[in-house]
Amino acid sequence: MVGKSKKRGQRSSYRLLMLHLLKWEFQPERRSRSWRNTIDRERENIIDYEEKGKGRRIGEADFDDLYQSARRLAADETGLPLGAFPSLCPYSLDMLRDLSAMPDPSPCR
Repeated sequence: MVGKSKKRGQRSSYRLLMLHLLKWEFQPERRSRSWRNTIDRERENIIDYEEKGKGRRIGEADFDDLYQSARRLAADETGLPLGAFPSLCPYSLDMLRDLSAMPDPSPCR
C-alpha cells in the first residue's frame, strides 16, 4: 500500500510541476511567487522520491500521460485553448528534475 501511495504522490508531483511550468512559460505576465514555490516544492518531492527514497523513476509512458493531463489542466486554468500548448512535452525529464531550470516565456503566445 505504501508503494502505491508513493507512486501516486510521484505522479501528482510531476503533473503539478508540468502544469506550473506551462503556466510560467505561457502566461509570463501572471507569474507569481506562489507558482515558483510550487515548482520548487514539487521538484524537491520528485528528488526525495526518486533519489533519496530510492524509488523508481517515472517511465516514458507515464511521462506522456502526465503531460497530457497537465496540458489539459493548464488550458482549463489559464483559459487558453488546448492548442496553445505543445502537444508533446517541451520539458525533458532532466529539466524537470533540475532545481534551477526554468523555461523562457513562449514566443508563440
